[in-house]
Amino acid sequence: MRGARPISWRAWGPVLIWLAVIWTVNSLPRQAFSEGIRKSPSADVQAHVLLYIPLGFFLMRALLMPGGGWRRVAGTLGLVVLLGAALGGLDEWHKVLIPTRKGEVGDWLRDVLGVGLGAIGWAGVVWSMRRRSRGTAGDESQRR
Repeated sequence: MRGARPISWRAWGPVLIWLAVIWTVNSLPRQAFSEGIRKSPSADVQAHVLLYIPLGFFLMRALLMPGGGWRRVAGTLGLVVLLGAALGGLDEWHKVLIPTRKGEVGDWLRDVLGVGLGAIGWAGVVWSMRRRSRGTAGDESQRR
């Protein structure tokens, strides 16, 4: 039986740092955000999606990196969305514990949307890199 591989901090460091950013931002009292939300009702929607896009990007990156544990993009995309949904749900529950804040299902759905968009963004980067490397390899073989 093979031993478990050690965690790659290069892969998972950005995930942990971004989770700390999300947790910190969502620990602030509602008053810190109320002025911007009053001016633009869509600001809350945008904030949730934009805050979770990097999380999806970093989760996808971590799982697909050497030492991250996964290799297939499609399966990893599904896993990232599930992880993001769990983390977004935990964050919405966390907001219930903060005075002046509340967790909402709509916010959770926006979090999941952001994670999905970020994961798709990383999948696009991987696809582009693979396509480029195949094109480069093809160019070199044609020169010989």
